[in-house]
Amino acid sequence: RCNIMKKHLLALSAAAVLLAPNAVGAEGFSINEWSAEGFGMGGARMFAENDAANMAYNPASLTKIKGEVAKISATYISPHGKYKVEGGMADMYKDNPSAPPTQGNNRIHPAWAPGMYYVRQINDKEWFGMGTWSRFGMVSQFERNSIPGSNSFSAKMNGITLGANYTRKLDKKWTGSLGAEVNYVGLQLDKNLAVPVIPPGGTMPVGLARTPLHLEGETYALGWNAAANYEFDEK
Repeated sequence: RCNIMKKHLLALSAAAVLLAPNAVGAEGFSINEWSAEGFGMGGARMFAENDAANMAYNPASLTKIKGEVAKISATYISPHGKYKVEGGMADMYKDNPSAPPTQGNNRIHPAWAPGMYYVRQINDKEWFGMGTWSRFGMVSQFERNSIPGSNSFSAKMNGITLGANYTRKLDKKWTGSLGAEVNYVGLQLDKNLAVPVIPPGGTMPVGLARTPLHLEGETYALGWNAAANYEFDEK
């Protein structure tokens, strides 16, 4: 019974580790398509042999690379979404034939998630890797006169990461890696700003007018990462 319990505990622990990245990226801004091959394999690249994209998945597994490896990858992303407004504004507009629709689709804007990687084995115990990929990104657009568009009819966030890692084999089972990253994020936001309409000579607003508001911003940040990898056995 003790052995069975240990096996169940090990299986649950492994499942928790595998599910953790998906939970972190649930807010929708996180991009995990760092490699077309990795995406096709459902992200199971932590133990991939001779795959330079391990720079993004787990740089401590760069010890799986023999010699010198380079990789260029691109993943096509085309998100689709629908909306349905209920209550509130939907009830307000239900008897108005000229009101904006209460349901529809977001405007589809496909994009490419790039990845470029280079890894070199220095000796039997040391590796060096560098690469560029996207950690964050989003495009969300609605028709300007739609109900969702009254808040934000266009939001675009682009991100790019440039990273470099030093990886070392500590013993037959353990490997460790330290690295530095430069992250860039740019944001463009378009929304309809509600402005009170006051007639000439009046003091009280008689309604609201919508005027477009455009915002742009960008930022750079320097960070670091540490990774470890433990190989139980060849299987």
